[in-house]
Amino acid sequence: MNMEIFLTNTCNMKCSFCGSWNQEQADQYIDLNKLKEIVLNASKKGYRYISFSGGEPLQYKNIFEIIEYANNLGFFINLTTNGLLIDDRFIKNIRNKNVNTRISLHSLNEELFNKITNTDCWDKVNEAIHRLRKEKINFSIGSTIFDKNIGEVEDLANYALEMGATYIRFTPVYKVYKGREFNTDKLFFEILLSSIVKFAVENKDFLSYKRGYNLYLNNFINMMTTKQCAAGSDYYIAINPNFNIIACPVLPHYSSSYTENYTSFESIDNLKSYYQKIFTKELVSTLEGNCKECKYKHTCKGGCLSTKLNESLKVEEEQPICLMKIVNNVLDRLSQEDKDEIIHYWKFHYDKKITFNNESASCIRRLPIWELHFNSRYSYGYKK
Repeated sequence: MNMEIFLTNTCNMKCSFCGSWNQEQADQYIDLNKLKEIVLNASKKGYRYISFSGGEPLQYKNIFEIIEYANNLGFFINLTTNGLLIDDRFIKNIRNKNVNTRISLHSLNEELFNKITNTDCWDKVNEAIHRLRKEKINFSIGSTIFDKNIGEVEDLANYALEMGATYIRFTPVYKVYKGREFNTDKLFFEILLSSIVKFAVENKDFLSYKRGYNLYLNNFINMMTTKQCAAGSDYYIAINPNFNIIACPVLPHYSSSYTENYTSFESIDNLKSYYQKIFTKELVSTLEGNCKECKYKHTCKGGCLSTKLNESLKVEEEQPICLMKIVNNVLDRLSQEDKDEIIHYWKFHYDKKITFNNESASCIRRLPIWELHFNSRYSYGYKK
């Protein structure tokens, strides 16, 4: 089970697609004592993955104390940062801990990167990545993709490989705040996925995976892409600096009715119950359009909730982004040999993900299809 904690809303960047820094109460920091209580209870409830993000989590003054606390409880920790505050103190406090540092890098074009982030900091982020490589600190790269940088996917992947990142994740921009200005239709998703798959096919020797068993492999894509929306499931739950519990990082910006205030760990169960009342057999019976006729409607239940709500659609209306169709369209353009390799690669990492412990739910933006995992023998750079 995975929990994400937004330590603060404040940030030293102002990315054009992000609203954390532009909220009415932007300069907020989560209370440390209450945070420790949440982390401890999460451990007791069986959570094993925890993400610290923001805002910029390295601006949280107790960041290393809470990392130490979570590490001692046995969590696998993901830290999402823009990299501007990576220094000697950071290296000292992260080394030898079960932490993946994910650096946000949205472009290799200095001018575009600075425009996206409203800073003049491309050199500093690039320097931070080189520093992590030199110090042999485990790190990955996260890139938010939209129409301005979608042509850089393969270049970003190659950069991540050369720098020794364990993986790179490409996240389609969320349609919240200024992200609403970007086009993220079916064609956008298909172009993005095609670019990732193209790199994977051409660089499969650098990818980390093992060919698994062939049982159910032919139906794996349909199985992976037709799970119930993960909102309100054990797959993802988050808490922000106001101690609002969030079932999806997009939904709270649509309506406050999709959140719950944290008073005890039972509050999380209350929010989950709210979503269980949405994804019911009754919803399946009212689905419209192609969803109504789809044979996977009893497991998919209409797909991603936030995609619908952010398009001002009703829950029962047809899903505008059918990931199953998009993935199959991309794979159908490959040779059978390349198609088999890609499916083996995805299945290997799908089975490693937290959805392995929650077979009923999945998030379309967090599937391994958006990630490129690199072979450990190329860690810290394969080019001399």
